[in-house]
Amino acid sequence: SEGSDSLEVTTIDMTPPSKPGNFWLSSVSEDQTIITWTPSSDNVAVKGYRVYRDGNKIAEIATGTSYTDTEVVPSSTYRYSVGAFDAAGNMSGGSDFIEARTADDKESPSRPTSLQANSVSENQVIIQWTASSDNVGVRGYRVYRDNMKIATDVTGTSY
Repeated sequence: SEGSDSLEVTTIDMTPPSKPGNFWLSSVSEDQTIITWTPSSDNVAVKGYRVYRDGNKIAEIATGTSYTDTEVVPSSTYRYSVGAFDAAGNMSGGSDFIEARTADDKESPSRPTSLQANSVSENQVIIQWTASSDNVGVRGYRVYRDNMKIATDVTGTSY
């Protein structure tokens, strides 16, 4: 008797995962937001989730159903959504949007110290100082001469 021909059949997963549900804010502070959702389901398996802030993908996570966003600034509003994907690349519909407003930064930075005048010439003075510290972060410095502001948002420690 002769052998029979064999046939290999490959199925393609075309079914996207369900969209993540029960999307909520677990925590919001001046420097982070934590978003949480209930897991999606899939006919094969959910491979991970994509997290979006203001319409832009900010993270892709393989495990878990929460994300901590530490790239936020105080007193700001953000819109988040999450989508699930499977190994075949199928993407769920996005979750509902949730809006988060970060808390106000109520703590002032420390004063800059060790102010020094360097490279003094008849037309120019370069000043330097030791950096300030802050619970959220120092965004910049304002420079004054004779009580008049001459520069804003100086990002380094010299001017």
